[in-house]
Amino acid sequence: MFSRLLSPSLCAALLLPFLSTAHANLPGHGVRMVTILSITDGDSMLVRTEEGREMRVRLDGVDAPEIGQEGAEASKRALEFLCPVGETARLRTRGRDHYGHVLARVECRDRPVAVLLVSYGLAWATPWRNQESEAHLIPLQRAQRQARSAGVGLWAHPEPPTPPWEWRRAQRIERFGR
Repeated sequence: MFSRLLSPSLCAALLLPFLSTAHANLPGHGVRMVTILSITDGDSMLVRTEEGREMRVRLDGVDAPEIGQEGAEASKRALEFLCPVGETARLRTRGRDHYGHVLARVECRDRPVAVLLVSYGLAWATPWRNQESEAHLIPLQRAQRQARSAGVGLWAHPEPPTPPWEWRRAQRIERFGR
C-alpha cells in the first residue's frame, strides 16, 4: 500500500510548500529542547528534557494509525526516521491530552514532523480542531489535501483505512459495549 510513499520527486513536490513556512508563525511560549528516547507509535514518543525528566509526547494536530491498524507500522517507521533516537528535538507545547501526554508541535532537524507525516500520507490532520483559531493547523490540512490528491500512503487506495479515532471508538464498543 505504501510503495509509492518514498518516491523522491513525489516527496519533494509535496514538501516544498511547507518547508519554508510551516513553523514561521508559531508562538514562542512552551518551547523546550529534548532528546528522543523512543518512538511509541506514529504520533507519539518518549523524550528526556534538558533537566533530565522523561515525558511522553503526542504530536499536536495529527492522528496516526493505531498499533494493530493498517498503516501503523509504516507511520511508526517514518517517525523513527524523522526523529531518530538520541537526536535533539524542539517541542512547542500546548498542554496535555486526555491520557496525560504532552501535546506538542515537534521539530526534528528543524523540520515540522507532523506536517511531514501528513504529507507522506502516514497520519491524518485532526479534523475536530479549529483552523481559524489555530493557524499552525493550516499547513497540516493543506498537506493532507495534497497527499490525498497524490494518492500516497493512506490515500494510495480508493478506500483509505479507517481513521484512528473511529477505529478506537469501534474497539471501545467491542470491548465495553459503549
